[in-house]
Amino acid sequence: MIKIITDSTSLYVMNVYLPPSLTIDRFRSLFEVLETIRLTYNVNFLIVGDFNIPLCFADINNTTVQRSTPEICLREFLEIGSLSQHNFVFNDYGRVLDLVIFSGSRCLVERSLDPLVVEDKHHPALGVSCSPNIAHNLKTNFVASYERQYDFSKANFFLMYDLVGGIDWSPLGIIDSAEEACAFFNDTIHSVFDRSVPLRSYENKRIYPPWFNREIIRLIRLKAKYWHKFKRNNNVIAREEFIRLRAKIKSDVDKAYKTFVKRAEQNIKENPKKFWSFINSKKGSTLVSNQMFYGGQLLNNPLDILNSFADFFAKSYSTSTASIEVTDNTNVINLNITCFEESEVLVALKRMKPTMTMGPDSIPSLVFRDCAYVLASPLTILFNICLRTGTIPDCWKLSKHGFVKGHSTVTNLFNVTQFISEVIERKSQVDILYTDFSKAFDLLDHGILLRKLSQFGLSSALIGLFKSYLSNRQQYVEFKGVRSTVFSSTSGVPQGSNLGPLLFIIFINDLAEVVDVDCLLFADDFKIYLESGVEGTGYL
Repeated sequence: MIKIITDSTSLYVMNVYLPPSLTIDRFRSLFEVLETIRLTYNVNFLIVGDFNIPLCFADINNTTVQRSTPEICLREFLEIGSLSQHNFVFNDYGRVLDLVIFSGSRCLVERSLDPLVVEDKHHPALGVSCSPNIAHNLKTNFVASYERQYDFSKANFFLMYDLVGGIDWSPLGIIDSAEEACAFFNDTIHSVFDRSVPLRSYENKRIYPPWFNREIIRLIRLKAKYWHKFKRNNNVIAREEFIRLRAKIKSDVDKAYKTFVKRAEQNIKENPKKFWSFINSKKGSTLVSNQMFYGGQLLNNPLDILNSFADFFAKSYSTSTASIEVTDNTNVINLNITCFEESEVLVALKRMKPTMTMGPDSIPSLVFRDCAYVLASPLTILFNICLRTGTIPDCWKLSKHGFVKGHSTVTNLFNVTQFISEVIERKSQVDILYTDFSKAFDLLDHGILLRKLSQFGLSSALIGLFKSYLSNRQQYVEFKGVRSTVFSSTSGVPQGSNLGPLLFIIFINDLAEVVDVDCLLFADDFKIYLESGVEGTGYL
């Protein structure tokens, strides 16, 4: 076995030859050692060699197959270690004897066209390229104003809620600036977190498959302990306990995996986010490459890579060409909001999802919902300061990079399908033009949007608030606690926000008024269609 070390990761490479005459006990002992290394330490594995095992492994759940066979031992090792076999290059006899086992999903095995030695009919020359899971050293430059990375999975919620309930919010009543009021609110909440929530650690740790629960992980560590005890002292009792734990772990992992897959299937409709988390776990993706080319340069530092993404996204925006000075529209009734009521804020807080999802303010939605009755009053004061001053705090405008209720791609498709059916019944022709607006959400002009809001009857005070909401917005790219440099978004709607989709619809909704044929809009997809002949096709 050799260990390859780079700046970003390490890889253990092992070459194996298992003769056909190898006893089952020796075979099992080999995989016990590999399994212990794989599950105890945070290592990437690449195992290549002649296993003398057919490619089509026996089904581990097949009761007709003896569980002591080498095929079953290997299959169990792959499943417990979350490993995959990637070689499907057959020899001249239609078999695969040389296996390539890898701990990640990004592994390509091909027939080598330039073998180093003379091939034999049993073992074709192979070319193997793989990309191990990256364990970047993430202790690099953070954005100083947003250093807090709380680990709410280890929070003392009893202490936290007790501290939140004892906060004196009276200073908010004498603050006139939205920026100062927001800073006071965030700092006060963060002072509670500092006493009740530990900071998140981004040190490299062993990452187990998502279906491993705490009990399985505890047993794996305990098994490793007995294995080392047996190897040091040749303790027979330790060996027996090791064997017992190994059998129990295999059984528990099998049950946990089946339960995990069943839940993932149920989440396809009920919770798509969890379903795609399952898919990503099977892919073994690390989400960010260890190196990339940008601007003609090779980048291999995590922070440089994130900054390159930030630079690319920053170029997607444009500068408004329309005037953003909007006054009250005297031709329509002016809509205005004089103040927010605490009861309204309370209802909104109670509707928040009880998740750990949080924005740049590092306050999860779970805290807002659970502390709704305590936080409704200070938040109402804060919101009314924003309303009175026509200002949205800058810290609320920092972000990471089917809209109308009752309308979706299904209803959109139903309308045009009904039209096509009626035309076909008349033995006529339908012409359809499909369009998609490039970077529509990023290039929306703020000046034009504010004018349209004024035409809808919003008062100058509300227009000023929306102007503040859209102006001076900043974004960054983040991965595992490392953040890129901040860049400004000078156009577009804030994606991921509640208002973003509504503002986009208001901006684009009158497009249908300038088209004198049937059309349908869904988000940034625009469909124009008409019943026509040859002349109509040219007109469209």
